[in-house]
Amino acid sequence: MKKLHIISNGYGEDLIASHVAKALLELSLDLDLTVTPLVGDGHRFIAAGFQPSIQNAMLPSGGFLRKITAFFQDLISGMLVQVWEQFKHIRRLSHRMDARVCVGDVFCLVLGTRGLKQTTVFLPTAKSNKFMAHSAIEYWLIRRLANLVVTRDQETADAFNAKGIKAIYVGNPMMDGLKVLSSTGWSVDGVFSDPPALMTVLPGSRDEAYDNMAYIFWLLSKWVLPVKPVAVLVAKAPTLSTDLLIQRAVNGGWEVLTDVMIKYPKNGVVIEFTSRFVDALSVSRCVIGLAGTANEQAVFLNRPVICFEGFGPQSTLNRFDEQRRLLGSLLYVVPERRDQAIFAVLNPLISNPEVPDLPPVQHAARNVAEAIIQVIS
Repeated sequence: MKKLHIISNGYGEDLIASHVAKALLELSLDLDLTVTPLVGDGHRFIAAGFQPSIQNAMLPSGGFLRKITAFFQDLISGMLVQVWEQFKHIRRLSHRMDARVCVGDVFCLVLGTRGLKQTTVFLPTAKSNKFMAHSAIEYWLIRRLANLVVTRDQETADAFNAKGIKAIYVGNPMMDGLKVLSSTGWSVDGVFSDPPALMTVLPGSRDEAYDNMAYIFWLLSKWVLPVKPVAVLVAKAPTLSTDLLIQRAVNGGWEVLTDVMIKYPKNGVVIEFTSRFVDALSVSRCVIGLAGTANEQAVFLNRPVICFEGFGPQSTLNRFDEQRRLLGSLLYVVPERRDQAIFAVLNPLISNPEVPDLPPVQHAARNVAEAIIQVIS
């Protein structure tokens, strides 16, 4: 039985890695998998039925280092100690492994391999030639450390192959399993006599989501509705507390209807908090998205997503501009975080009653798993 070590560094990366891990076990009974998240507690793995080999304290950046200030905040909060502990943990595990899969950026690849010559498959999720190509030193490291690169799009695979690095594109596992369980059963439906126009809000999954959502509460309280009635489904990540979100809303003048519903009395907007992410998107005309992975999934599901600057490293204008270059015209980036600028984009979208069909459910993880098995066999 081959022992395979899967290492990932980020929430979106954990999601991809968990899809691939499940597909690997479905394809082969001759695999013993160990999963190691480098960011957070690995709740994505746990939800998929895998027990992470390590749990990490959450640093201020949430693993998203794009600014020097975020780097120093993490440094002060113990980043070096955490990385050293991860290094030792991976070193202890590595000598028992036959091969590894690294999902994330080049840092994940370097930490995961530690220069050992075991067979390595690399899924570079952090960069794409659509918005940010790898640097020369990254290409050099990947060439030395990875036996196969499985990219997130064909353009990036072509760029790797042009550099003499074996790479393939077989679909994006991030979009796997996006299946509607039920498009009905919303609590907001019982509030109105007529069916409301529905919108989804994706505030993010890290701590910055609380500040992002506080601003969105304020924004929606200022909204002069172009159509009535309107209801908002906040697709909440499991890392966020509904009680804390509702308390933020109450501080802004919202009324509590139930333990999952609030209402702003002046314009009649009703918000329902839910964990039914795909179900919410399936009935929504548009999305306000200050997230990473969830924004990409919403666009994949043919929903227009409105972005503006949030309150943390994951929701910067630069990040959303990268998403726009990656995802195309369904992602709208509002350059100024002003209510009227946002409403100018939002109002035409919420006024359009036509909700696009969802694409077929994708199973790219199986393709990735097949490629991994072929390399490690």
